[in-house]
Amino acid sequence: MIIFVDDEPMFVHYYLKHLRDSFSKEKVIFCETITEAREAIKKFIGELEILIIDIMMPPEPGFEQGTEGGLLTGLVFLEQIASKLREQNIPVLVLTNRDPGKIIDIMTVLTESLPGLVIKQKSETPAFILPSIVSRIIKHHESGG
Repeated sequence: MIIFVDDEPMFVHYYLKHLRDSFSKEKVIFCETITEAREAIKKFIGELEILIIDIMMPPEPGFEQGTEGGLLTGLVFLEQIASKLREQNIPVLVLTNRDPGKIIDIMTVLTESLPGLVIKQKSETPAFILPSIVSRIIKHHESGG
């Protein structure tokens, strides 16, 4: 199971299309909010192969602290669920519009708590190559790399 979390379904439509064409429609779950993501992860934790998440998402009520007005919502969410992801050995792909070089300091703490965390910038990651990136991450993670 692949869970893809992003608040802009129109902008990630092609990413979803290519993932669903490669992995099957039933295997790719799209969540538009952190609340939906939390519920999907809880429901599919035993089947989850990878979590793909955006960083910049609107903060939800009761979930504003540390999100910098939505600039870091995905990271705050990952911090909250890091132990569960680590415990279940689930890799994470952060797919963001933000320049990874500009958020590396913020990401350092998270990469230490989530081994295998991969960061890709949307503008440098065409939709048609996302399935191969996801496959590589899953295989690499399963092999203990």
